[in-house]
Amino acid sequence: MRFSAFNGFGLAQFSGDLPMAETVYAALNAATGGGTAFDVSEGTDMEATNFADAIAIASARRSLERAKLNLAPETATEKLPQHEAAFVVSPPKDATIAERRAVLAARNLAARGSRDEAITTALQTLLGSDFVALYVAPQADTERWPSTVGGAPGHYSRVDIPAKTIRLLECVAPDFGVSGVATVPYENWDTSQADELVVVGEKLIVECEIPGGAEVITVTSASGEGASRTLAATFTKPHPLGCSATTRSTPLQLSTRRHILVVLKIAAAKRYETRRKVNELMASTVRGVSTWSIVHESSDGSAYFASITLDVESLDTVTIANFSR
Repeated sequence: MRFSAFNGFGLAQFSGDLPMAETVYAALNAATGGGTAFDVSEGTDMEATNFADAIAIASARRSLERAKLNLAPETATEKLPQHEAAFVVSPPKDATIAERRAVLAARNLAARGSRDEAITTALQTLLGSDFVALYVAPQADTERWPSTVGGAPGHYSRVDIPAKTIRLLECVAPDFGVSGVATVPYENWDTSQADELVVVGEKLIVECEIPGGAEVITVTSASGEGASRTLAATFTKPHPLGCSATTRSTPLQLSTRRHILVVLKIAAAKRYETRRKVNELMASTVRGVSTWSIVHESSDGSAYFASITLDVESLDTVTIANFSR
């Protein structure tokens, strides 16, 4: 960078080239005769006029260049808030200009759609070297749980029969090594409604809001009324106090067909702010039916990524992917 009268505030730039104003100044001096038609030596009126014009022209040129940079989110400065509003981005108050630009650049690239290469490019722009890979399971490797449509713990009942939804008033923790049978008190989920009584032979799905903890039970006995209603059934999983049970049809099917793994460096995968940025980008990019997990590469120095698992049945797991670079 060359410091001179031509590199004033707003015109200075990190470059070894002649300042723009100095180039214009030399052109104006040459255009006015180069000292033959007019005296352009330092301190003369013509030289001062040429200098002022050169500074004005260079300033206008820099303003136009800055305006052009503000058109693109990845190079904007004054227009950063407008770009963030357009992409619905709320940066942390301590975010730097570079960090804000990186987020906007990623969002801009993500606007190309949910194609794998578009998401990959957006993540690379957003995270730099913290991003390792994007893994989309090949169709041949798709895992499905339950393995058959209609399998437990999904519950499929007649929709023309009014559903009953209750709340279990004790935790369920029977001795599974013996029988798993437990008798549990219950009440209406909506206590303002008339008492709902379960009957022997009815099937209920318990804790359906947690796929890995859900199960379908068959009522083997039921008794009581009002505040003393109980039901008995054979349970295969523990359940907490206050969990729901319903006869309502509750389809349940998980698949890795639309599940994406965002693989990061180990340190990056543990940072809350990095995970927040990835989640925001993915939510605005992938299709509504797609899901994703943020995972990290293996820590043993090999070329393989760690196996990724989804908790689906009690404490068991089903492997989603174990793949190499």
